[in-house]
Amino acid sequence: MSLGENIRDSSKRRYQSTYVIGGKNQGKSTYLRDQADSYLHNLPDRRVFIHDVSQSKAFADLPIVSLEMIERGTWKWGAARNTSLDYQAVHEVLSTFYMNGMVVFDEFSTYVKANPPAWQRYLITNHRNKGIDVAYVLHRYKSASVYFGALIDNVVCFKTKETGLKLEDFEKRFGDPKAVFEAYHQIIAAKPTNSWTQPHLMVKL
Repeated sequence: MSLGENIRDSSKRRYQSTYVIGGKNQGKSTYLRDQADSYLHNLPDRRVFIHDVSQSKAFADLPIVSLEMIERGTWKWGAARNTSLDYQAVHEVLSTFYMNGMVVFDEFSTYVKANPPAWQRYLITNHRNKGIDVAYVLHRYKSASVYFGALIDNVVCFKTKETGLKLEDFEKRFGDPKAVFEAYHQIIAAKPTNSWTQPHLMVKL
């Protein structure tokens, strides 16, 4: 099942947590936009919240949703983005007021802590109870938090600028470090394409 796919029957759904890992200009945002569109095609009565810190071109046509709109419940459906740099406020509002949708945290690796505080941990441990599929964007494999390791369901692997990574660099960071390590090597060997989205693999953990 891809990140953007899911089924209507909530009793049979499996809410997913996903890392999307890759360097700049690999097409991570384009990939996530495609997944968001697919998600809403399958579940048109749901919402996709994108924390668009980098203000990517892939999300530029989406409307802005304020945290106040989420708190008041005035945003009902569709995809929207928020560009706030108050990371803690974004996480806390979503943790308290957001349910039944997809959440994408762009640039997560710029602020996630090795020992994440409670506001960074809440959704990864409670997203299924809230009916949320959640994606975290990282620029490096070594940015993956050990705390999140066993809680992540999927890893979408793009190329990064990291070189010489060893299996030990993946251990504890991922539920199946060998599978992610092997995918990393396959992607490193892949030839670039002319499309916006460069070669990538999804690893199910």
